[in-house]
Amino acid sequence: MSSPVMVFAELAGGLLIWASLAKAAAFLTRKARLSWAHAIMFSALLGALFFVTRIPLVLLKSKLPIPAEVCLALVLVVAIGSWFFRGRASDKDGLPLSWAGALRLSGTFFIFWAALGLLIFPSPWSTPAAP
Repeated sequence: MSSPVMVFAELAGGLLIWASLAKAAAFLTRKARLSWAHAIMFSALLGALFFVTRIPLVLLKSKLPIPAEVCLALVLVVAIGSWFFRGRASDKDGLPLSWAGALRLSGTFFIFWAALGLLIFPSPWSTPAAP
């Protein structure tokens, strides 16, 4: 069983990684500015959202197919990100992002997040090279 300190360290590390991805997405879109506080709040919001969406699956001892999970994650991240970033991220002039800018930022975040997930957890369909 994990100690509470290790669980906290894992959660804090995950939030900081997601917040870093949000900051990197804002930097690479070159049209958005995002504070660290808002990046961490967005990461915490996504973490809580994914935790809540997992509860029924665990209680029902059910599992969604991987493509369905990816599509669900895409819809949730882009919808929540567009809503969240519209009021909290700003453009280069300091004005709040438009819906299109918030959509671009959350879509870029999702691409980074999915790429990191593929690096950490390789595809279950990939087969190891034969010796």
